[in-house]
Amino acid sequence: MKINVHGGHNRKVPGIISYLDEVTEDRKITKEVVSLLKGAGNTVYNCTDDSGRTQTGILKNICKKCNAHKVDFDVSFHLNGIKKSKKDGKNKGVEIWLYDKNSKAKAAAQRVLKELAELGFTNRGIKYSKSLYFLRNTKNPSMLVEVCFADDEDDVILYKKLGANKISKAIAEGLINKKIAAGTKPESSPKPVSKEFKVKTNTKMTVRERPGVTSKKVMTAPIGVYTITETKYVGKTPWGRLKGGAGWMSIHSKYCKRL
Repeated sequence: MKINVHGGHNRKVPGIISYLDEVTEDRKITKEVVSLLKGAGNTVYNCTDDSGRTQTGILKNICKKCNAHKVDFDVSFHLNGIKKSKKDGKNKGVEIWLYDKNSKAKAAAQRVLKELAELGFTNRGIKYSKSLYFLRNTKNPSMLVEVCFADDEDDVILYKKLGANKISKAIAEGLINKKIAAGTKPESSPKPVSKEFKVKTNTKMTVRERPGVTSKKVMTAPIGVYTITETKYVGKTPWGRLKGGAGWMSIHSKYCKRL
């Protein structure tokens, strides 16, 4: 699947600051969801904005980033808030906002709610709004996830007990409708290798402007031997810079043999 995700608000226009800080936590969740989804083989774009200086400016920047990609879902992470409340044994819980009842994100939203409810959060259900800027201005099926209430002490106790990692895993599994094995994350990218080496390709290779399949195509390289001057990883895939500056191509062992 292909999915856009982002944390709402930013430090210039912060969200809820109560028992939890919304900006801090929504970015933890975003980062972990990105990692889990990529590790499970999905394409994920982090559209979080940290440059907007007004609420409208932030939303415009986020929607611009989201609309630059054709994806299955746009997902916005927030923490809710109404009025600061002390522990009473009942958590206010999770809710998800969609544009309307015909949203193509509805089934996925229901799954995310179910997964989070199974962790102990009260399922407040799906809400609908045609006035929320993000839902109104994104081209892909979109959902706004209010993970929990930052101003409800019971929610916060549960949130801290579970941890952002476990919560993020529940969200990620709901989005893609499959379980993600524990420890499923992209391999950390090693430092770029500057020593030159040669590879022999067994098929025609697409050369791109930068590492990664989403980068602009530069040319198609015929089967042959190529000198690589630098390597970088995108997820689990190694990419090599061609000597001469033509661009980058995948040097995965499926396509290339190192000489």
